[in-house]
Amino acid sequence: MHRRCGRKSQAAGRHRHPFSWIVVFLLPFVGCGDTALPDLQHAPDAPAERVSVDSTGNLHSESVRLKDLRGEARGLLILSFYGPHCPVCRQLEPELNEVLRQHPDSMILLRINAELSSTEELLRYFGVRRLPHLRVFMNGRPTDVLHGYRTAAQLSERLHSSLD
Repeated sequence: MHRRCGRKSQAAGRHRHPFSWIVVFLLPFVGCGDTALPDLQHAPDAPAERVSVDSTGNLHSESVRLKDLRGEARGLLILSFYGPHCPVCRQLEPELNEVLRQHPDSMILLRINAELSSTEELLRYFGVRRLPHLRVFMNGRPTDVLHGYRTAAQLSERLHSSLD
């Protein structure tokens, strides 16, 4: 029996697959359909950079605190965890900016520097282990997690269901 949900392990049968020990070993570490993502309302406070687009299409950024934006989390919110010395993060930044330019009124982009000691608790809360790491929220509820580089077209396609 699986400890979390009571399902029977397929490896517990009489005829075992040669690699059944892998299944038995990994079952305690795999959830039983629990896909709950950490929410924004209970996230620890941390400094962030809010990126916005003005009417002429120019990008502006301002320093904010995550706690100050919790009540403002209407529409699409993307938390972008990055490292200033991470080459993939630097490649992803213009792609995210392009997506922001396409949806300036319906999207909030928050960039969070993962190398700051003041963001360590937030990184643990969201389970950030590699960069770049994107957390997507719609009306304050978690909807998606993205890792690694994506083009603007790939990001738009992935976020399309959240934007509609």
